[in-house]
Amino acid sequence: MKDELDEQDKAWSLFDEFKAELDKFSQESWLTFRKKEYFKFQDFFLSQAERLKSMNKNVVSRFLLRLVDDYQKAWPLIKLCTGESFEKEHWRKLITMLKMPKEVTFDNLTFGNLLDSVTEMLKKHKEIKELSDKA
Repeated sequence: MKDELDEQDKAWSLFDEFKAELDKFSQESWLTFRKKEYFKFQDFFLSQAERLKSMNKNVVSRFLLRLVDDYQKAWPLIKLCTGESFEKEHWRKLITMLKMPKEVTFDNLTFGNLLDSVTEMLKKHKEIKELSDKA
């Protein structure tokens, strides 16, 4: 029983650590984060993937692995959303396309808004690529 409790404690500690790091990224303004800092997020999810693959499989590690897998799949789309050539119109279309809350604008867009939209991003990958190409 003690071993099971220790294993659960490790799993939830890992979750808390993962969530704390993710929360730091989420709070970043996309205006500044997109310039160069977003590559730190790639380093984060790649290192987490390696770490999680080497751990005992439990509910928490499987959940985090799915989340990291989604981030890996969405990474090329996130890079397209840096929007160096985007105008306000393109940002409005992207924010609407990703079904972000109505109060989100380019000026207050955070990296967390993009992370919250990863599932939608994966569904609309063609539209995001087209929008990026048009810009």
